[in-house]
Amino acid sequence: MRKMNILLIEDDLEHCYEYRNEILSNNIHVLHIVHGCNAAFDILDSQVIDIILLDLELHNADSDGIFFLQQFRKIEFKYRKPFIIVITANTSINTHSIARKFGADYIITKSKIDYSPKFVIDFAYTFFLASDNVVKVPTHQSEDEGKRIVVTYLEKIGITNTLDGWSYLIDSIYIAAKLDKVNLSKDVYPKLARKYKKRTYSIQKAISTAIEKAWRVTDWHVLADNYPVEVNYLTSMPSNKELICFYAQKLRHDSVIMP
Repeated sequence: MRKMNILLIEDDLEHCYEYRNEILSNNIHVLHIVHGCNAAFDILDSQVIDIILLDLELHNADSDGIFFLQQFRKIEFKYRKPFIIVITANTSINTHSIARKFGADYIITKSKIDYSPKFVIDFAYTFFLASDNVVKVPTHQSEDEGKRIVVTYLEKIGITNTLDGWSYLIDSIYIAAKLDKVNLSKDVYPKLARKYKKRTYSIQKAISTAIEKAWRVTDWHVLADNYPVEVNYLTSMPSNKELICFYAQKLRHDSVIMP
């Protein structure tokens, strides 16, 4: 069973951390967090999203949830339209009516007694499981084409062929995109060690160094645009697995994996 892909549109950082921690605790879903509408549309343009969790009152963002719903209606989705759950502290019946008019599928108020990120995600999962419109992703022709797509991903965040970890990352992402569950130490690094005749530690270290350099020298706005995922606040950069899994999933959704 593939993971549920969630887009959280929320400008309250505390709520973002709560949802992120809930996802990290179970590791069975994928969460994208953005703080405004423009960033949300960028995600929808590049990812197949199953569930949108939308805060209506985005006080610190570029617009509000009602504006997002109005613009969302204009999008033509290639695979399927995400299910929208509005999460709001606003209890106005009129506001809820407007949100539903513009396309909200369900509304959960934060004042609800049993409200919690876990409640919302579990609730969303019931719709995900019940959906009979499973995403059917077509495939391209070759492994070379898939890897060319991966190269474009990496170049956008400053990882180029001047770095030792570049080739390892390309192969890692392509291999991971074919796996239901990614275990780098078991399924990815050993394959690369055999291919490149290197120790697994050397491959792991080269990938980590490439990521570290990208996060050190690439403009943070560019990183945020092309890697719109919260990173570890201690290291300020993604781990090998986080980056590989993110782009592996993106690769699957961009329809470039051979069956």
